[in-house]
Amino acid sequence: MKTLLNRQHAFADDALLRRALCDHGLVFRTADGREYRRIERRPPTEATALLRHLKAGASGRAEVAT
Repeated sequence: MKTLLNRQHAFADDALLRRALCDHGLVFRTADGREYRRIERRPPTEATALLRHLKAGASGRAEVAT
């Protein structure tokens, strides 16, 4: 997980990022801290819309709001 996290952020503190993910209920950590597991949840409506917008921008096409 550490290598993956280090590639996805720019502030060079993977421990802080892992702690924040746990605090926000996005991942579960075992009592000994050896394993982290993502907690599957449906994203909020706003996040879904944002992800759709970002994906459309990345592909170079405009998306019409529905």
